[in-house]
Amino acid sequence: MRMFSSDKWRKSGFAKLREGKRVQAIVLDGRFWQDVSICLRASQPLVKVLRLVDSDEKPAMPFLYFEMIQAKEKIKSNFNNVEKRYKPILKIIDKRWEDQMSRPFHYAAYWLNPQIHHSHGMGFNYNDPKVKVALYECVSRVAKDDEEKFRIMEQLH
Repeated sequence: MRMFSSDKWRKSGFAKLREGKRVQAIVLDGRFWQDVSICLRASQPLVKVLRLVDSDEKPAMPFLYFEMIQAKEKIKSNFNNVEKRYKPILKIIDKRWEDQMSRPFHYAAYWLNPQIHHSHGMGFNYNDPKVKVALYECVSRVAKDDEEKFRIMEQLH
């Protein structure tokens, strides 16, 4: 902001251009910075998930669904748990997840990940119907017959 009150800015050619004046007006407008704050509070948790997915340090699959749950909880917290402030953002995230990322193996990897079982007991939900159905779908794909499918499911419960 100090940039626009400096002699260097006033003497620059940009300060006299229509585009320069427009940029100055935007940057000095308090609403712009409120919007930037909203964007940062919404995007910061998602950037963490993207870094996980883009990392070569550890496989992301077993953690992706859990990290998305955590990211959504962090977004709620970043908006002081005021539903009308975070709900539109989570609606977009949920729609994208369901359209592009929601696959049975994400849920199954979440359910089968022992690190999540032991480290994040509160975040782990055995009874989430989506997770259970996805786990069953994955078992159905890998089991050679109904007997094997039954034995696998019996061990998982």
